[in-house]
Parts: sequence; structure tokens; C-alpha cells
Amino acid sequence: MKTMDVFEKRLMPLAEMIGKNKYLLTMRDSFAMVMPILIIGSMFTLLRNFPIPAWIDFLKTTMVQPDKSLFALLAIPSACTVSLMAIFLAFNIGYNFAEHIGIKDRASAGIVSLVGWFILMPQVTEFSPEEGVEPFLVDSIPLAWTGAKGVFIAMIVGFFAVGVFGYIIKKDWTIKMPEGVPPTVARAFSALIPMTVAFTAVWLVGIVFIISPWGNAFNFIYAILQAPLTSLGGTVWALHLVMFWQVDSGLLVSMVPALLVQFTHQFLPHFRWKIRPHLLLVQHFLTLLTVSSRPSLQPLAAAVPRSLC
Repeated sequence: MKTMDVFEKRLMPLAEMIGKNKYLLTMRDSFAMVMPILIIGSMFTLLRNFPIPAWIDFLKTTMVQPDKSLFALLAIPSACTVSLMAIFLAFNIGYNFAEHIGIKDRASAGIVSLVGWFILMPQVTEFSPEEGVEPFLVDSIPLAWTGAKGVFIAMIVGFFAVGVFGYIIKKDWTIKMPEGVPPTVARAFSALIPMTVAFTAVWLVGIVFIISPWGNAFNFIYAILQAPLTSLGGTVWALHLVMFWQVDSGLLVSMVPALLVQFTHQFLPHFRWKIRPHLLLVQHFLTLLTVSSRPSLQPLAAAVPRSLC
């Protein structure tokens, strides 16, 4: 028996079991919902950074307004899609997780997940008005956490907050409205107590992290979990592992676009002006299209390593 057959016989049952996990299914569905947004945002990013000096100069010298070039305006779609992906996922996680734990009010679950994510977020941004001037903190939503850096914490908070929300609903600790009340109003009051408990639980967790050495939950998750896993997942070796397992899973297919977006943003500048720059960009673009059609992971796993040749 071939080595690959042995691995397939022993690992495929494990892969099938993992594929039925409610947490992984939630992640699959949530990433699939934002897939079009990520692909479109990545297309604008590639168009803005296409490695032809004459094209880049044209974008920078074409002024739409005295202080705004076409190059700057092309960054807007990416900033409103890829750079805000954590916000979309924060809602999607709660919305999809509700289905797997038997909550009918999926919209309220999505709101619980999103608001819980904002509760844990540090509501300040460090601002330096001029070089050499001591920076100060400004009350605001830090955009540094609304992109890829905030994805892991969005997933964790979504599972936790909606889990608490669902537990209270299943215990039937809800406000019952009399008959004749419009269903929308009744549903809003029914979610009031579960939402309050969920928000309070998330807030208490946030207080614990505020008094910790990390200062907030976002810093903790990013330093302990996301940064190491991102370093591993953003490598070609991770895709080789996927190809080695030969898993044709909707979960992995739906999550790969986010990894490809991150891979493109982090590593593309290092390769852009080197070996086969045009082929590299076209290959990444075709890979995104391949993923969007979801035929198989094998062409995907073969395409990305070839683009680095």
C-alpha cells in the first residue's frame, strides 16, 4: 500500500469529523460570506500596485482633485473591504453560529457578536501631529484592528458572546410579550435579557484583560495566537500541507481567500520588482478566481507555488 493511501485511510476520517464541527462550519460560512468582498478589494489592490513603472506614474500624476490622485482614490475600495474584514466577520460569526446552536434570531446573534467585539476593542488611537512631538491618545476606533489583525479576536468573541446569548435563550430567561404585540417588537424584547447578560460577560472579560500586562484582549490574542499562526499560515509550506492531505473541503476553500489576501499584501512588495513580476501578479489573481469557483484545492495548491518560481 502506498504511503499516501495509508495517510488517506487514517486521516480522512479525522478530516471528515473536523468538517462537521460546528465551530469550523461557522468559520466556513462566515468566510464564504465575505469572499466576494475580499476578492473585489484584492483586485483593486492589484490594479493599484501593478508592477509597471509607467502605470504607477500615471496613477500618481493623474489628479482628480488638487490633493487627490487616482493612485490615492484606488485605495478606497480596498480600505472599505479588506481593511474592514474583521468587522464583517464579527457579525458573520455570530449570525452563522446561531444556526448551529439552534438560535432562531440569527440577526440578534450577529449583533451580539459584533457589539461584543467592539466592547473588547481599545477605543483609543495613538496620534502624533508632528515629527518630534510626543504622541497622545485620541478617543476613536483604531483601524489597525478592523483588518486582518482583528479577525482572530472576532471569531473568539463571536463564539463566546453568542454562546452566552444562546444559553440564556435556552434557559428561557426572556421577556414574554402579550399576544397581539407585533413580532418584531416581541423579538426585540425577547433578546433584551440575553443580550444584556452576553454584553456583561464580554465586558467583564475585557476588564480582566485591561488590568493584565497586555492592556486589552486584542493585544493578548494577537501576541499569543494570531501572530504565530499567521506566520505559519502565510507561508507556501502551509499550502503544500493542504495539497499533501488532498482535502477538497468547503471549509478550507472558504478560508483560503483571506490567507491569499494576507499573503499578497505581506509578501507581494518583496517580490514585485524581482523575478517574473507580471506572472506573479497574474498568478495570484487567477488563484483568487479559482477559489471563487470552488472546483478543488489541488489546482489552488499547485498554482501558488508555481507563482513563486
